[in-house]
Amino acid sequence: MSAAKQITVVGVALLTMAIGVPTAMASGPERLQPNDVDLTGYIEFQNTTGDPDDPRVWGHALQDDDGFSNFARDLGQVFAPQLTAPSETLGQAGYAIKLKGTLSHVPSSEQYWSDGLAGGSPNSVLVSNHLHVRKGLPFSFEVGGNLTHLYNSQMFGMGGDLRWALHEGYRYFPDIAARIGANTVTGAPQLNLINLAWDISMSKSFGLGGVVQLTPYAGYQQLHTWGSSRVVNAYPHDPRPPQTLGDDGAGPSFSPEVVFDAGRQFTNRYFLGTRLNTWIMSFTVEAIFADPVNQFTFSAGVDF
Repeated sequence: MSAAKQITVVGVALLTMAIGVPTAMASGPERLQPNDVDLTGYIEFQNTTGDPDDPRVWGHALQDDDGFSNFARDLGQVFAPQLTAPSETLGQAGYAIKLKGTLSHVPSSEQYWSDGLAGGSPNSVLVSNHLHVRKGLPFSFEVGGNLTHLYNSQMFGMGGDLRWALHEGYRYFPDIAARIGANTVTGAPQLNLINLAWDISMSKSFGLGGVVQLTPYAGYQQLHTWGSSRVVNAYPHDPRPPQTLGDDGAGPSFSPEVVFDAGRQFTNRYFLGTRLNTWIMSFTVEAIFADPVNQFTFSAGVDF
């Protein structure tokens, strides 16, 4: 592959990401779509005003930490790094570009899902689209970058991964590879969400009629998710900052702001899939099973 073609491939991927990122960063709460995050569902303002002659409202925010923690864990799985490839690597000069569509089955009947999304009544299946670009490196390594968009939202996931084939290319033995990947979510002004995952996979290729190649694969992934929030206001129409009256701090207080911190949560995920190759075209189906989010992905692209 010529240097000019290599530059073109990388340039197209970077341009696509460059268009998506500013769009996500420019989003705001006044433009929320049904699948956008709205953390106000996890807070309630407790009015403790004691003096009916005092025109000011006093009170504090009550927050549902468990609901937010469960929601951050599930949303982390929706945006988690995907593989959609067998264990064999691309080779030092290889490239792969894939477009993917994913169906994520979430526990939408749980109250914490209704509380976490702007629409208030989430579907049991969330749809996301992905662009995944991979580049082969020497010594059976490859590096990748990915961009994810959740349908009916302004949220994007951006990240990268590094993979190494411990064992590949032997006729009678399966290929084995290990990978580490990370991503973060943008386009949700109230939310901070970071994923870090490692996985190991095994695959074996079979030729069909000398025209196509079928490669089933399976593996395990451990996903670590860090979820937290920025400041969320339970009484936003009052412009006063948090305050307490009285020199000793014993007077009425106004504390409408909260911050959520779910800490680190990890999820065990198991995946299996099959890739079909013909010429440079590549088609892959993959299923990921985890508690409580299951995902099914179809991808199409080119390997060259």
